[in-house]
Amino acid sequence: MSDMRTLGNTDKKVVTRSADHEYYGQLPKNVDVNGARQTSHVEAGGIYYFQAWNAFSLNFRDMDISPYKLEFPGILLTTHSKRVSADFCI
Repeated sequence: MSDMRTLGNTDKKVVTRSADHEYYGQLPKNVDVNGARQTSHVEAGGIYYFQAWNAFSLNFRDMDISPYKLEFPGILLTTHSKRVSADFCI
């Protein structure tokens, strides 16, 4: 099941919920993924990039998505930390 959710105060920032494991949305321009680790195992709280769709993905469930591979820029949001620091430029 998918549904649309709006983030922010504009209708231009829309993400889609995909089943029971992620929110994803298309990015305005391509991301340089040179050096990013690819994975088929996504973790809850992880932010990933799917180059084929030029989309980011925020996962809220651990899951094996084989045969697909996503780039993982190293951003993992957890409820255990009070501060998140990441360098991810679009």
